Amino acid sequence: MDWVLPVICSLILRSGVGLYPYSGERAFPVYGDFEAQRHWMEVTRGKPISEWYTYDVSYWGLDYPPLSAFHAYVTSFLIEAVDPAAVVLVESLGYEEEGSRAAMRASVILWDMLVLIPAVLWFLSKRRISDSKKLRTFYYLASSPALLLVDHGHFQYNGVSLGLFVAALASVVSERDVLGSFLFTLSVNFKHLTLYYVPALACYCLGRSRTKGLGYLARLTLTILGTTCLIWAMFDARVVLGRMFPVDRGLFGDKVANVWCSIDPAIKLRFIFEKSTLFKLCGACTLVAVLPSCFMVWKYPRPEVLLRVVSICSLACYLLGYHVHEKQILLPLIPIGMLSEEEPVLAALFSIFACSSMFPLLKREEHIFSYLALSIFHAAFVYATTIRGQNARRPWSSMALAGTLTPIALLHFVEELGPTVSTLPDLHSVMWTTMSCAAFCIILLVLYLRLFQQCRRIHETSTSTVKL
Repeated sequence: MDWVLPVICSLILRSGVGLYPYSGERAFPVYGDFEAQRHWMEVTRGKPISEWYTYDVSYWGLDYPPLSAFHAYVTSFLIEAVDPAAVVLVESLGYEEEGSRAAMRASVILWDMLVLIPAVLWFLSKRRISDSKKLRTFYYLASSPALLLVDHGHFQYNGVSLGLFVAALASVVSERDVLGSFLFTLSVNFKHLTLYYVPALACYCLGRSRTKGLGYLARLTLTILGTTCLIWAMFDARVVLGRMFPVDRGLFGDKVANVWCSIDPAIKLRFIFEKSTLFKLCGACTLVAVLPSCFMVWKYPRPEVLLRVVSICSLACYLLGYHVHEKQILLPLIPIGMLSEEEPVLAALFSIFACSSMFPLLKREEHIFSYLALSIFHAAFVYATTIRGQNARRPWSSMALAGTLTPIALLHFVEELGPTVSTLPDLHSVMWTTMSCAAFCIILLVLYLRLFQQCRRIHETSTSTVKL
């Protein structure tokens, strides 16, 4: 398949979103994620490595793993080439000149071209599916509205960590597990939130070791430990881990479409229990939610089972994890997008809710137009490439799309034209997060149902083969 046109269209969408405001634009003195990323560049350029995680942590201190710090250091050279003043230590705080803004936006696109898009194309090259299905999967993985709005609107570099994860799964599909473990280790060391995927991948490898032996596990372990040690060699692990996992930040961040935020209006758990207790509660609930799927991928360690279990684990971690942010919906979005060839309707509906779940954030950052434009384009793409073709085999597909878009449209109508309740200033945000959380919980249950059905078919097939 010729990928030139889809890639060009993907880059055009990224560029279009980048024309609108970024997180914290002109918001002195706090700013937002754009300033955080720029500040990390000036710190890594202006301070020795020993001070990267300790320098002025009260002002957007580094709180991502070391590979992300090295990424900031490398990217700073691109920004400096365009506008040297943008990465001068101290003097550049809150720097927002046009040249540096354009360079920062371009750097996100460049990293997507270097990591995410090649990883997606590599993954698709390993799938024996039609060109139309490859195109649909490419769109869900590389051009989903939620991903574009977070990275190219809000401003982050999630495409790097997610691209490394996609490349890791492409390696697993190709039976190159050692390479996959190396790439996934890079992903975790770029953004530690990809630890959401660890339970599924660990149980998959343990299941594979039953037939491949302890040598297989030893190779994977040495790869992971060796890669991690090389990346962390120049850092104080206690300091970095303390920045990466600050338990004192609270149960959830802002208005996020997970269980804890959705039940908060009725049950104020964050006021009832200590943060340490809530941290343990979240861990226990998440563990219970992922264990059945982990057992399945351990028992049936196949790539097709792994995709479903990774989707389940990442979505469960989002719904039940501690101090989750709305942007972390990207973590289940990618593996569920990988399932689009087998679960086209489910992947389509999830991608719609993933985008709408962030509407309170996007509205606050003045991304209403880009959100609406991408959402309309996305709905049309979903109908043209997924729903219309599924109506013959799945007559309920159109009803499912209508059932997804209708409540979203109604909430927009209520928010824009409905009365404002002065005593409930967060009412509309709570409505968005609660609706999206309910949809995500239903999707999680459907994923589990499909997983059990798939494993039962595998078991029946293997049983009949043994009898023969």
